[in-house]
Amino acid sequence: MTHITTEGPNGLYLVTITLTKDGQNILDTLAKFISREFNITEEDLKSESRYAPLPRARGAFTSILRSKFDFPLKMIGTYLGGRDHSTILMAEQRAKEYYAKSDKYRLQYDMVEKAFIKLVYANGLEAKGINKL
Repeated sequence: MTHITTEGPNGLYLVTITLTKDGQNILDTLAKFISREFNITEEDLKSESRYAPLPRARGAFTSILRSKFDFPLKMIGTYLGGRDHSTILMAEQRAKEYYAKSDKYRLQYDMVEKAFIKLVYANGLEAKGINKL
């Protein structure tokens, strides 16, 4: 079991998880980080709803998994409620657009990514393209 404390725009919070080399566990763990930072539930993340901030949260989730872990589009789509590969690619593209335009989104995305990468390294997991913090 791993404990990590991180601070985001919504304050200081503690996440307690067990991280393994199993892809499902990585998905569940990142979903917890995203849910806390974007102030949504994990069920909301997987829902069909398109109300803010859900698309932005899904975009961050998708972008981190694709850029750092090279997760397959189908696996991410299945986890996010059965979405197809084109929906996942669009979420990733929109995340890049949000990141470029919104300071608040950039801060949220960077906080989640930094904390998650720190956790990955603390547990000895390997991810492509991650530099030590």
